[in-house]
Amino acid sequence: MFTMLRPLASLFAGLLIAGAAAAGEIVSETFRSDTLGREYKYTVYLPDAYKAEGNANKRFPVLFLLHGANGDEAEWVQKGGARETLDGLIARRVIRPIVVVMPGHNQGWWVDGAKEKAETALLKDLMP
Repeated sequence: MFTMLRPLASLFAGLLIAGAAAAGEIVSETFRSDTLGREYKYTVYLPDAYKAEGNANKRFPVLFLLHGANGDEAEWVQKGGARETLDGLIARRVIRPIVVVMPGHNQGWWVDGAKEKAETALLKDLMP
């Protein structure tokens, strides 16, 4: 019976270790966009390494992840599994720790159009 429990114990231990892997943080923010004349929502994924001791001055690459039509700043997190995907890729060392910004523009395409200047707001207001 002990020999049957050994593989189960190993599997359980492996699951515990995998569950204890570092997890990134999801932060929802807003700022006043001068271009749009209104509040602009965005979500940020911060890798676990971002807040790690000794990393106060460390620079991280930044990816701007744009949602599709009718989406918003939470789309990639809620429907796209962004946190789980990024955590997994970083844990497996497929990618290095990265900051991901997910803008919340939902008034049209990601270009300056008749409704709003989405491209200008992204490039001149959010990115800086």
